[in-house]
Order: sequence, then C-alpha cells, then structure tokens
Amino acid sequence: MGKTKKGDVMIRHFGIDERSLLEQPTINGSFWSHVTEPTNYEILYLEKELEIPLDFITDPLDADENSRVEYEDGKILIILRVPVKVDAGETPFRTIPMGIIITNEKVVTICKEDIEILKRFVNGTHRPFEITQQRLVLQFMQKNAVQYLTYLKDINRNMNELEKNLHQTMRNQELTKLMLVEKCLVFFNTSLRSNELML
Repeated sequence: MGKTKKGDVMIRHFGIDERSLLEQPTINGSFWSHVTEPTNYEILYLEKELEIPLDFITDPLDADENSRVEYEDGKILIILRVPVKVDAGETPFRTIPMGIIITNEKVVTICKEDIEILKRFVNGTHRPFEITQQRLVLQFMQKNAVQYLTYLKDINRNMNELEKNLHQTMRNQELTKLMLVEKCLVFFNTSLRSNELML
C-alpha cells in the first residue's frame, strides 16, 4: 500500500500469532495498528473506522505535547515522550511524543516520525510474550526506558571524548559540542520527568 492515491492508507496492522505479532493486510481482526506521520485521510480513517476521538489522534503529532493519560468514551490515550537520534541538526538527540490509544479490542500507536522503540515489534523480531493489551503497552514503555539508557550511554561516551579534547586544547568547537550534548540531557531530563508523572 502507498500514499499516492487518496484511497490508500499507510497504517500497518498486526494480529497475534501465538506469542508474536504478525503483520496482516487489513484492519479486520487486527490487534495492533501503527501509523507514522499520518495524512489527513489516514487521520479521518482512524477516527471513523475505530471511533477514536480526533484529538487522541492529533495530540501525539504535536511536538510540544507532554506525557499524560486521558480517558474518553471508553478509549484511553497515553502520550509518552520518546528519544530519537538526530542525523543532521544542532543536537544529536531529542524527544518527541508517541501516542498509544487503547480501545475495547485494539491498540493503536501514532507518531510523527519512525521511532526505534517500535522497530522490533513492526519487524516481528521482538521476543515472544503472552500478548494482551496491558502487556503490549508495558513492552512499549519498557523499550522506551531501554532506549533512553542506550542513548544516555552514547551521550556519556561523547562527553568523555569532548572533555578529553578540551583538556588538550581549548577550542570553541569542543565547547559548542559540549553545550549541545548538555542540551540533549535537558531534553531527556524534562521528558523523563514528564513520563514519570504520567506513569
């Protein structure tokens, strides 16, 4: 499926195959649906097909949204701040919101960008587990915590290298890089506090 024609929807659907998630072609009988950077058509599709409140779909697409939990018409919205690596930009890491919507029968994840924490689930390479809504959501949260730790190790290595270079030569370039790494830590700290309050 592609986004070229109006009727095409790039939402990926997954069913349960014993203790694993298996991609399937349609929403019928699916357990988890995932959408990245949805078009207006896909937003309307989710709203109508799954009867999800519109703001549950659009709020996680706002870069400034904080972590929180909301309930409406028997649906639950969980917004988590997730870390992402920046290939080109001022800071090497930043955080963005990811929405987890829980309905009576399905879990829907929505995000503005592709994120590392969902790749194993999307690719079907996650460790097998007894799949229920609660366990799937907890798996997403656990992977998110592990991703923060992984990136923090990268930041720590980066800082050690920069500090070593600073001792050898006092250049503006090293100081600027150090300040950008510090900025990443501020992003992480703010997002982790927000996630903690939500949990």
